[in-house]
Amino acid sequence: MIACRFEECLRDAGIELTKGGREARLAPTVLFHNEESQKLALRDEITPAHWAKVLFDLPSPGKIKEATLLWFVNQPPADSDAVWTILVNGHKIAHQQRVARLLTGGWDRCAVPGRFLKAGRNEVIFAGHGWLYLESAEGLEARPSAFSGGDLSESTLAGAGAGGRSLRSFDGGRTWHFNAAGPSRNQPGEYLVRLRAMGHPVSGSLTSPVADLGDPDGAGRIAPVMEIRSCRLEARRTAPAGTAVLFEMRSGSTPAFDPKSWSAWRPVARLDRPGRFVQWRATLSSRRLDATPVVSRVTLKPDIKAAKSAADCRIAHWDRPELARSSYAFHWMAPNPRAQRLVKQYRLEQVIARGKTDLERLCLLRDWCWKQWFGWQSRDYPYCPSWNPFEILDTVKNNWGFGMCTHWSALYAACAGALGFHARIVVIDHHCLNEVWVDELGKWILMDSAGDNNFVWELDGRPINALELHEAVRLGHGGRLTQRVWRAPWQPRLPNAVSGPTPVFSSSEYICKPLESSMKIYCRFCICLRNDYLVEPVPVEHAHGTDHYHWNGFLWWTDAANPKYPEHSLQTQRRSDFYWTIGRVRAYLQQTRRPGVLEVRLEHAMPNFTHYEVKRGPATVGANAESWERADVCLEWPLTRGANRLEVRAVSAFQRAGPPTVIELVVT
Repeated sequence: MIACRFEECLRDAGIELTKGGREARLAPTVLFHNEESQKLALRDEITPAHWAKVLFDLPSPGKIKEATLLWFVNQPPADSDAVWTILVNGHKIAHQQRVARLLTGGWDRCAVPGRFLKAGRNEVIFAGHGWLYLESAEGLEARPSAFSGGDLSESTLAGAGAGGRSLRSFDGGRTWHFNAAGPSRNQPGEYLVRLRAMGHPVSGSLTSPVADLGDPDGAGRIAPVMEIRSCRLEARRTAPAGTAVLFEMRSGSTPAFDPKSWSAWRPVARLDRPGRFVQWRATLSSRRLDATPVVSRVTLKPDIKAAKSAADCRIAHWDRPELARSSYAFHWMAPNPRAQRLVKQYRLEQVIARGKTDLERLCLLRDWCWKQWFGWQSRDYPYCPSWNPFEILDTVKNNWGFGMCTHWSALYAACAGALGFHARIVVIDHHCLNEVWVDELGKWILMDSAGDNNFVWELDGRPINALELHEAVRLGHGGRLTQRVWRAPWQPRLPNAVSGPTPVFSSSEYICKPLESSMKIYCRFCICLRNDYLVEPVPVEHAHGTDHYHWNGFLWWTDAANPKYPEHSLQTQRRSDFYWTIGRVRAYLQQTRRPGVLEVRLEHAMPNFTHYEVKRGPATVGANAESWERADVCLEWPLTRGANRLEVRAVSAFQRAGPPTVIELVVT
């Protein structure tokens, strides 16, 4: 019997885990919206005569207590005495704008009693005094590139884009017009208005990790020759009226899903003659906002006839790295001519050549990016460039526009990616920086190269990521945080430096105590789910950083299932959705019917993967201990008496190899 821990499952924004992870149910809130808000086209003034209407289609609200109506106001300078008149299905709400209510974002909000909502079409009318922003319907759409790779994942978003529209009235609500926004009253688009209901989404999915029937408890053993007759799924669930739970199963002969060697999803609770590796998926659904099904236990019960295991093979060492997976697809930049040009034109390999480790190389690259311009010249050069590194460097270095933290981060992520490293943009509260994967640390860490910042965050002297920093501040451990800051020898000593300088790369570093203001901005953070903007300009938030955050494509961390910042759809409490494994390989061993020969099946976590490489130890007959050989996902390992060693690693299209996985067996 194999029992699955729900914390290890992939899950979309429609699923919440409760009772310490022992139960899965639909999330307690759901966001309805009609736009993604990549680009703010314009804004319309709301007056006693000029009104706006936004339509939402909702399932039956049932007995939900309330919802939160959100609309983007960007950067109001102060509180306003002007009164909005908001009508929700004819029910009047009087509202005055208060800056504190916006928290640290640009979204105003008001509570909507649940009794104001209804099943089907809901009307929200804005009248009185204020402004509404519009996303143009003529906005850019994402088009995949031949150089844009992506990881396979299971992800759906309940409630996104749920059938709304935007209308305009110029006679106090007597007549309404579509596509009538803007100064010429002819602009199509959707107002940045969203509704977060304190109820459950229409659906959510929970996908198990792959179960290995040859090693059910994951202890790390050599699976015997076996005949798998069947595998049955048993679940404990409750489904109130109007709700349902659908289970599906699939199986294959490889540790990770591959359509060549796996079956398709089937709505069954039993698989006959499955492969060694099995996976299940549960889709929870509801026709009512106030009802959710609950799944409290899922187990797999395989029927296996196994041959007697050989007793002459002992495991001396077996690396079994955890391969954490995200529930959300990340689109990695693949090798392409523009990446090659970036490396050659700016001599990036020479930039990092002095580094002895990946961490040192990534710090050298951060320093180079930091030196490219002074930044924040928006008063003199008001054009905000895109995230394309060539445009950034051409624009800001020739004073055709300005560069800010967004552009340093975009430049760093693109340059690191072009060199084969794994970097991404991290957005925090009014700041933008990077996280990079460092092989020797086996983790993601923060890199800040923006403006006056050129440092790595550390907790108790160890580099950390954004979530570790967020939690340290939230739990009151800010006194254990430090910044390892690079400063050129000619620059003045930092006032908050507590040690240093220490010579590094012929420059200097200081250990600094962070300012309170630099820690507070980690109250919220998100990641952009792509780093291929060198070849794909969209989707992204246009002129990011010049306005408050409005794009609905970022993945945000939330400390609670009911998010403090409710204006975004993609929110997660699952750590692996942010911090998945990079570059490692996991091996699965099984005996064969030939004595002394094992079958090895491989699983990797390498973006832009091309192939595996293996190195066989000196005790293996005919093997050169110094050579790496190309290998397939499944290979045979002939054993000899005495010590046997096998090393396996994954190689990316950038010709970067991940850390090796080592297995040592002793045959007596």
